[in-house]
Amino acid sequence: PSPEDSEETASIVYYYGENCSHCRDLTKFLEENGIPEKISFVKKEVSNNAKNAREIERRAKECGIASNAIAVPFVWSEGKCFIGTEAENFFREKAGMEKKSE
Repeated sequence: PSPEDSEETASIVYYYGENCSHCRDLTKFLEENGIPEKISFVKKEVSNNAKNAREIERRAKECGIASNAIAVPFVWSEGKCFIGTEAENFFREKAGMEKKSE
């Protein structure tokens, strides 16, 4: 199965939207810094995939995030949720890089 279709077994899941500029920026950052080679994670598109959209809602609920506060980029890892800049900082930290200042 492709990573896009893998079930909820990954310990890190990166949710993104096809038309999300922040997601494009994060994806570009990940690729430019070779993050996929350093960290194992699954990428799931939520704008056009109802199954992934339901999954991100469940993950957000686990983290106590209201459905109207869910935004992408969104990273779920081991029961914790990271949104926006937090998502990039999560990847930076996992890869042993400096955090980006706000």
